Amino acid sequence: MMLSDKGFKMISSLGGGFSLKATNLLPEPRRTEELEKMLVKYLKAGQLVKAGEIAELLGRELPSEELEKILAKCLKAGQLDDAERVADLLGRKLSSEELEKMLAMYNEQGWLASGKEIANLLPEPRRTEELEKMLVKYLKAGQLDDAERVADLLGRKLASEELEKILAKYLEKGHLDDAERVVELLGRELSSEELEKLLTKCLKEGRLVDAERVVELHGRMFASEKLEKILAGYIKEGQFGDAKRVADLLDRELSSEELEKILAKYLEKGRLDDAERVVELLGRELSSEELEKLLARCINGDQIADAREVAKLLLEK
Repeated sequence: MMLSDKGFKMISSLGGGFSLKATNLLPEPRRTEELEKMLVKYLKAGQLVKAGEIAELLGRELPSEELEKILAKCLKAGQLDDAERVADLLGRKLSSEELEKMLAMYNEQGWLASGKEIANLLPEPRRTEELEKMLVKYLKAGQLDDAERVADLLGRKLASEELEKILAKYLEKGHLDDAERVVELLGRELSSEELEKLLTKCLKEGRLVDAERVVELHGRMFASEKLEKILAGYIKEGQFGDAKRVADLLDRELSSEELEKILAKYLEKGRLDDAERVVELLGRELSSEELEKLLARCINGDQIADAREVAKLLLEK
């Protein structure tokens, strides 16, 4: 049975998969015309599998100029697998220039793992140059495992200076386990200064389990001195939560004197809720003088809701 043009249009409107089958019901040259249109559509969309099926129905190869256009899209999008498939259809391998274009895009986007895969396809000395660039990025990012894999591809171990760079990143992030792995590779232990950096970061982020481990590594007596120093800093800045975490590690409560210092900072900043929490721990209420300080700060800071609440508390005095 042959289809009329009207019948074909009705069937093709039902969807791309069905319209491909429907073309076989058309008489020539209409069948070929419709297949050519579909081939153009799939090539523009970069749908190689469907384009290949249609080219096979037409009894010919996919056009090289269209494949080159698709390849350009794949390179721009960083689609290595697709780009390699298109290059195979063109009867060639991806050139160094094409690989470098894709590699530049990966590096720009920070897709280092994919970039490493492409760098490995490059000829020497370009391969080594690109792997060295990636290694630098992994070192800056503090990614030990990836850095080690790249160094392995370069046929060497990470140098001490490179490991120190990664360690600095782990200390900055407060990553104790990772920091310990690096110093093991360096053949040494974490220094007091390095432990102090880790301790500060762990406390700042509320990671008390890690902080406790750092304290144990520090030595309880020595760590206590460091903790007291850190605690004094938090009290000075009026950081109650941080100060409480350090006091917990010191196995003591914050003293009245320390709480009063934190309260003074909250009054200065106009932080009503925090101030009320501290005076509750002090076993008293905010005084008229303290409320007046809060009110003035709230008004100056355009904290209208807090100013109203403070004024209400003052009227109750």
